[in-house]
Amino acid sequence: MSRIFKPKQKLSGSFLYKKWGDWKTGEWFVGEYQGQSETPDKYKHFSSRFKVLDSNCLEVGKLYQLNYNSALEKAVEKINIVDVIELRYGGKSTVSKGPNAGSEYHALEIDLMEEADESDSMDL
Repeated sequence: MSRIFKPKQKLSGSFLYKKWGDWKTGEWFVGEYQGQSETPDKYKHFSSRFKVLDSNCLEVGKLYQLNYNSALEKAVEKINIVDVIELRYGGKSTVSKGPNAGSEYHALEIDLMEEADESDSMDL
């Protein structure tokens, strides 16, 4: 009897990119977390990888690698491979306090998602 395998995680190959500076306020995607890049960038940050399941700005079914963002980094620390998130881009904001006061950042809203069943109401 032969064993049957299916892909668990993409470890190499091509990923699409969308720089944070190219996002527009209100853009979003729902994606399955595929892990982080193998090597960090020059600032020692890792990129996060997602398979897009639904979106108003990314190509559904494709794999995307998103550059480091502190909100995204904190979110992926709490999830596992193949967990599904929804990420909504809120535009640029300015840090108001602390050592980085006055600097801009890309505001993200990120939720861990679960598949709705028939008993869930879709009235949001």
